[in-house]
Amino acid sequence: MKVLVFVLLLQLTEIASQCPATGEITKNELDRALFVAKIQVDGELPRDKHFFLYNIHYSDFYFSYHDLAYTKRKAPTTVALSSRCPPLVKGKTYILGCWKYDKHRCDRMVREFDKLTEGEKQLIRSMKTSAYYYYLDGKEL
Repeated sequence: MKVLVFVLLLQLTEIASQCPATGEITKNELDRALFVAKIQVDGELPRDKHFFLYNIHYSDFYFSYHDLAYTKRKAPTTVALSSRCPPLVKGKTYILGCWKYDKHRCDRMVREFDKLTEGEKQLIRSMKTSAYYYYLDGKEL
């Protein structure tokens, strides 16, 4: 039984330490995200044991499973990324796709906003036609 618990803990640790997707945004990643937003990194907080912690603010929400008021209220203002992952840069703008309203689970994908291709922008815009998403206040994409 102790071995089973140990193996389970190892698996959970590995899952928690996975880095978010930073390459080209795909439809599959967008389908799995709870919400997608444009963020700016305001600063880095003191690290905890295994994570970089960042203060962020949201400038636009592009889509969500929930309405805009709920998403704004529940979206974390602190995001944690595994210390094994490339760090975020203070002052830079990113597209963030979260799969939970939790700072340790809000990292499905992170992509620099300036590096978005026209195809990725179109893919994000196309999500507003999905029946299970609310298209939110994304003004400039």
